[in-house]
Amino acid sequence: MAELITKVLLNITCKKGEKTLKAIEEASQNAGEYSRDLLMKLLRESADCEYGKKYHFDEIKSVEEYKKTVPITEYDDYAPYIERMVKNGEQNVLTGRKVVHFAQSSGSVGVPKYIPVVQEVIDLYSEVGCSRTFALAGRYLREHGRPFPYHKCLNLIEIIERKTECGIPKGAISSTVLKHVRKFMKYMQTTPMELIYPTENVDQRYLKLLFALAYKDLSFIDGAFTTSLVDLMVYLTCNWGKLVEDIRTGKINKEIKMSDGLRSTLEKQLKADAVRADELKAEFEKGFDTPIIPRIWPRLSWTGGIGTGTFAPYTEKLRKYTGDDMPHDNLLYAASESIFACCMGLDRNDFLMIPQSGFYEFVPAGSDDYSRTYNMDELEVGKDYEIIVTNLSGLYRYRIYDVVRVLGYYGRSPLVQFIYRKNQLVNLASEKTNTEALEAAINGFEEETGITVTDYSVYPDTSEERGRYVFLLETDGSALIDKCDEYACRLDEKLGDANPAYKYTRSSNELAPAVVMLLQPQTNSLWRDMMIYKGISPNQIKPVRVIDTPVKEKFFLNLTQKQER
Repeated sequence: MAELITKVLLNITCKKGEKTLKAIEEASQNAGEYSRDLLMKLLRESADCEYGKKYHFDEIKSVEEYKKTVPITEYDDYAPYIERMVKNGEQNVLTGRKVVHFAQSSGSVGVPKYIPVVQEVIDLYSEVGCSRTFALAGRYLREHGRPFPYHKCLNLIEIIERKTECGIPKGAISSTVLKHVRKFMKYMQTTPMELIYPTENVDQRYLKLLFALAYKDLSFIDGAFTTSLVDLMVYLTCNWGKLVEDIRTGKINKEIKMSDGLRSTLEKQLKADAVRADELKAEFEKGFDTPIIPRIWPRLSWTGGIGTGTFAPYTEKLRKYTGDDMPHDNLLYAASESIFACCMGLDRNDFLMIPQSGFYEFVPAGSDDYSRTYNMDELEVGKDYEIIVTNLSGLYRYRIYDVVRVLGYYGRSPLVQFIYRKNQLVNLASEKTNTEALEAAINGFEEETGITVTDYSVYPDTSEERGRYVFLLETDGSALIDKCDEYACRLDEKLGDANPAYKYTRSSNELAPAVVMLLQPQTNSLWRDMMIYKGISPNQIKPVRVIDTPVKEKFFLNLTQKQER
């Protein structure tokens, strides 16, 4: 009966996904007009709210008037309004729509930022973030003559339910998105509900793997970012022995700390299965040199997780475990402020801007002139632009600091790729090194040295008279600490190739030579674990590329390897 319910739910989800894809495809055919109509609709709906009255939304009759009347904004422009909304539950402040959630920033220090979210955004996340992937997978599998797997998946999501003082949900948007499907989740996912909605701080990776491994017919694995998928597989290589024995006995290893009540509840859902344990043990004992995922889950048909931009290295690492034949869905290009774009096919690295999700303006990436912005149907292919968004939830002409590259068009909607964040630049001597240049330097370093860099960060060191870049590298173990000076020379050269401005500042001695320090194994994984322990949703934790806070500086610099004397 449970299997039948799973199949019915997946069929319904796929059909909803097809409707979502069709709506996006239709809106994209005339994206410019669609987005302009949406802007006028948003202004009409919010004309009587406090912000709308301040900027006379009721008098704005065109996009041009809107741009002349409403200023470019940042979070601080909204902070006083949002503080009242969070504390007092005030509505009709920034938008005429009802705010049903506050997305909380993932910052590790300082006062958290809260982004208001209306129901229309929750619905969009449900449709584009969830049902879309099932529909795309169905299309892909049909095209390749493969059956659709009507079985449960492993979703790495964790939902921490929190509320503001006045009772409005806050935190990761997923907590509100999934509220209406909570009763169906047990039929769709292998993870017990007690772990999806955790009330204790337990080893989530171990327990999620345990229940997923016990289920041979797993259909796909989904994580917010590919970092979480790679972390899970690395964890599996180190802990498969205990996991196999737990499946054999139907009992959870005593080393996994939890309350007796939770242990009893979870063990009731775990059946002893010696046959499955033997199957798994046989595959694990063969090693991990060949892709392990298709060997232990033969029905698994695709993976999902944001895997472009700063996550691209993890997507490549994931192939070690999935093989090259298993497709991957890069999901969304999104933030707390909006879903900006989504992938329209598996194994695609471009994202289609979604006209339904807001009104977008674009500023050439190298320009500081915001008096002239371009609409989404006015962009040049191959050019880089900073995005300005007017979203569905009451942010107007809002800078998110993201820079995207236009790769082409679908209809009149641009296909884009995230390149870097303007506020994540390393800029010690006006060289403006972005994360794209850092990634190119690391790639060049790997090719030349043969060393695999599993993770890295850059610390802009200003402690001396001349600033310098300190590269903190986590590698596969092939790097030698006594060769760090040699590695630094290589990276200095590669970064100069990627960013000519850096090369100039080095040749003119404005910047000191780069330095390389090796991090202890699993440092970045430990950082992510620490962020989760502090209450940050795993769905919000991104790789640390630039060490830009005292907390990050202390953490990473204290975990560098020390040369023996």
